[in-house]
Amino acid sequence: MATTTTIGQAVPRGVVDTAHETVSSVNQELEAEVKSLRSQIESLRQSLVDAGHETADMVTAKAKQAGAKATSTVQHYPVTAVLAAAALGAVVVLASRMSWTGHSHSPSSRYIDRAEGMLSELRDALLSLKGRVL
Repeated sequence: MATTTTIGQAVPRGVVDTAHETVSSVNQELEAEVKSLRSQIESLRQSLVDAGHETADMVTAKAKQAGAKATSTVQHYPVTAVLAAAALGAVVVLASRMSWTGHSHSPSSRYIDRAEGMLSELRDALLSLKGRVL
């Protein structure tokens, strides 16, 4: 089933199947579908890139807002900010001490009781400070 071609006309692609010893022409519909799928994948990739840029811009804007708000809060309430930072530091120190101690129940429960007591005292101090400031 050979077709004749003229000079300058495109030669159709062919597929050689060595397992079955056959030669056939490539299905043009399949090539068109693959080309369409590739363009759809490229479009999807570009939309994901655009969405990633938009998300990054939103996260950056939110971070700037949070930083400005934190700066404003520290400027308006410096004592409270220092006490809150001290409380956070105390919690981190206690957590690190608990992680360095063994897994026995008595030392860790002692640290937990001590931490709860310190946090309770800190909360009471913050409430009294708040009452005096406001």
